[in-house]
Amino acid sequence: MYNDNPINMLTVKGTITLWLFMYLVLFTAFLFPGQGEYGFYSVEWSFFFWAAILIYGTLLVVLKKGIFSFRTDPVLILIAVFFLMVLLSIVDAPNKFKGILYSGQFIPYFFLMYFTISIVNSEKKLIKVVDMMTFLALIFCLTAIAVSIVTGRREGLNDFLLNTFNIGVLKVISFVTFPFSILLSRILNEKVTPFRLITFLAVAIAVIFTGSRGNYLVWALIIFLSVLKADSFKKKIIISSIAGVIIIIGFLTMDYVIQRIQLLVVTSSEEFNRDIIAFSRLFTAKVALNLMIHHPFNGIGIGNLSYFMKDAISQTPGIPRAILQYWEQNQLYETQTTPLKLGAEIGLGGFIFFFAFYYYLWNRIKKSYYISPERIRVIIDGIKIAIIADFLHNFLDVSFYNYYSWFYYGIIIAVSRIVYEKKTNNST
Repeated sequence: MYNDNPINMLTVKGTITLWLFMYLVLFTAFLFPGQGEYGFYSVEWSFFFWAAILIYGTLLVVLKKGIFSFRTDPVLILIAVFFLMVLLSIVDAPNKFKGILYSGQFIPYFFLMYFTISIVNSEKKLIKVVDMMTFLALIFCLTAIAVSIVTGRREGLNDFLLNTFNIGVLKVISFVTFPFSILLSRILNEKVTPFRLITFLAVAIAVIFTGSRGNYLVWALIIFLSVLKADSFKKKIIISSIAGVIIIIGFLTMDYVIQRIQLLVVTSSEEFNRDIIAFSRLFTAKVALNLMIHHPFNGIGIGNLSYFMKDAISQTPGIPRAILQYWEQNQLYETQTTPLKLGAEIGLGGFIFFFAFYYYLWNRIKKSYYISPERIRVIIDGIKIAIIADFLHNFLDVSFYNYYSWFYYGIIIAVSRIVYEKKTNNST
């Protein structure tokens, strides 16, 4: 199934390179072009810049050492199929330049995933990278909490996170889903250290302060599944109690948190019409579905969804007048439902790929679970919950298009490889 030959790509420690790259991307984002430049945000330009340096540095080392062993993996076939569909979508796209830009962003995404798979090739390295992910999540969440307290407004927090990192309040849970799920699994099944407890609290408080209903639901799902899976009844009670206290504090201290929760409760058609803008995503998803149905072969072109929105809206029946007025007064929102966005932009194949890809990740890590040592099994428990949570959250936010998601995908594949290679070495 795998090529077990070692890879000698770097003369410096690969794990240091990897975590340094992830930190630089996030915390130098403010140095790059602002919101929406060519359709990309600051952190995306930061990612492209540091990814180019990483690729260039890797090539220099490979050329200098003259040693390179390509690590084959079945996931690369899936990636090749996806990229082919992306390229085909550009053929008749109205804005081919934007299509090329948006398809080009996946090249460094794929490289980051492959680089992660190559570097994280032992249990020791895996633990180091998981700790790095956890620490990065802590720094990010502490920053979000500080900004939220200073501004006291959801809009203030959203503006800061969006303009600085392109991780608005809707994407906070996307950024921390994997490290938080693994962290919670380790808390419930291993020793509870001060660092782990502080990080758990920071993530929980940051999510509450975002005022995002999607974040609440995914965060609560992660805690529920983690507690359900854990064996220690005492820890179950403690974690559940802490989560409950944080929710109550959020309700009592942040008015916009209560307002966002109240929008979830609709008891009559009058209330639905009054708060209908809170359900805008349902109708953008409907528009994207209509586009996919009318462009099933190669979609409308990656990155070209905005060019079809006005016509698509007028051709999609059943959109309430209040929603149309809201879109007209503000802006035309593209769908935040990943499978429908992929389906609209690259065709029915993109829609199917989303489900096939997450099924593949789940099946791969599930098979690894039963043959993994205890220490890795705890991490896999967290990864399984993270895959479920991230899959569901992709129906509320397009986290599939984020660079850090591909870093997490690389970790998933790396864990699977570590387990299988360890089993192979033990058997021989």
